[in-house]
Amino acid sequence: MLDLSKLRPVGHAGDFLTSFPREYYVSAERFEREMELIFSRQWLYAGHESEIPNTGDFITREVGDESILVTRDGHNIHALFNVCRHRGARVCQQSDGNLRRFVCPYHRWTYDLDGRLIAAPAMPDTFESERYPLFRAHVHSWNGMVFINLSEDMPEPLDQMLESAKVGLAPFDLANCKVAHAITYAVGANWKVVLDNFMECYHCLGAHPEFSRTFDLNQNPGGVLTPGPNALVDFGDFGLKQGAKSLTMTGELVCKRLMGNLTEDGLPAGVGLTFRPTTAGLFFGDYAILHDFQPVSLAETRVRCQWLVAGDAEQGRDYDVESVIALWDITNRQDWILCEVTQKGVRSRHFVPGPNNLDQEPALEVWRSSYLAMMGESSSPDRKLS
Repeated sequence: MLDLSKLRPVGHAGDFLTSFPREYYVSAERFEREMELIFSRQWLYAGHESEIPNTGDFITREVGDESILVTRDGHNIHALFNVCRHRGARVCQQSDGNLRRFVCPYHRWTYDLDGRLIAAPAMPDTFESERYPLFRAHVHSWNGMVFINLSEDMPEPLDQMLESAKVGLAPFDLANCKVAHAITYAVGANWKVVLDNFMECYHCLGAHPEFSRTFDLNQNPGGVLTPGPNALVDFGDFGLKQGAKSLTMTGELVCKRLMGNLTEDGLPAGVGLTFRPTTAGLFFGDYAILHDFQPVSLAETRVRCQWLVAGDAEQGRDYDVESVIALWDITNRQDWILCEVTQKGVRSRHFVPGPNNLDQEPALEVWRSSYLAMMGESSSPDRKLS
């Protein structure tokens, strides 16, 4: 478990905390270290179990240069490196689907859903196929959300890490929800710029008029979510304005079938979960949204959003997809513009981080301190206002 108690502030300008210095957002060397020290060692969201309900179903998760196949084999879920044990070709080129087995397109080496090599054409009789399964990644499903970990060592148990959110999320019955819609956004900014933006609402009133109609700006999400005993997890209530039933364009429900065992008498119901490095979920009475932030390169981030609804909700009867996604789709697109102009700005040799608004950006220090802990760094260089 990461210990943040001994970390110094990320940076300071007089009496104010600041963001990371310029090189954290533009250094190719730092990006390579992040991929090794963070994304090859931490739990990452792969998808929801509703995407792979049947034997043979699979989804693919990209992590830097790695491609991971998440497969369903009966009741078991496997995470397999998508690298043939012969010449290293990508075994599967599809992003998702249903297959009885995976056949490498190069020399037809064939693998079962659990990664076992079951055919290697024309190899000699002395060939021992059991020695050449696909390499495995760690995988665990928590409340229907499937996470993978690429570490060669045994990672910290996922159930233990997310224990602080277990009771609060129980009424939503996420395991029996389904993905109503998904969008993957390409953002021309370093992943930390994107996370900096997501972790604060200082910009919300000016940049997100639709979001600000129903979200209570007096309850900054970064200040509401409470750091748990694990340094990578925050969980807490997500407050709405009086009269709003859900975080939607109008404050009204966008799905008639409520999540889990929730009833209209219990509305509004809203909680948020941040699971660093790159997973964030917001859960309301009628829908949930999961953000998954994936670094692609030094200045490009892929953000995958999934909207969940109750598993027995029907499109056209209980909900309309366009209404479900409307608020967050417009809010996301507004954010990506801000992130991209920020990335352009931080490339300047004259960029020096300014002071944070501690009332409006309280979560930034928690997020940045956890980043330093994952990187094995005790602090970042101090920066003073010029």
